Amino acid sequence: MLYKLRGIASKLCVLRVSLEVLAGGGVLLTDGNAASDCTKFGDYWTMLEAIRWDLVFAESWALSDPEERRESKRVICAEILIRKPVETCYITGAYVSSEEAYSKLMKAGFTLAIEVNRHLFFLS
Repeated sequence: MLYKLRGIASKLCVLRVSLEVLAGGGVLLTDGNAASDCTKFGDYWTMLEAIRWDLVFAESWALSDPEERRESKRVICAEILIRKPVETCYITGAYVSSEEAYSKLMKAGFTLAIEVNRHLFFLS
């Protein structure tokens, strides 16, 4: 999703959320994009080993084989789905794409750690 939104990256932030949120009920993990028909859903303990972490954290899905590329694009979008609102006590910080976005978030009153990470927003 961030790839498609890179044109407005300076208006976005990605919140960092504590892993403790996974301990609460109502959390599902997927082994790929939730919109894909072949994606599997399950609880944290079931899915932790099923997720292909090497692909989730891959730098690129630009593979030469079309089927591998399609699968990589699905897997790199693995998700954590949380049914209820995440309480603010679980938010530990934020990532932004630029110093401008950093300043905007600070001015908005965000008091937790903020890290500029252009790579996360698919910016060079």
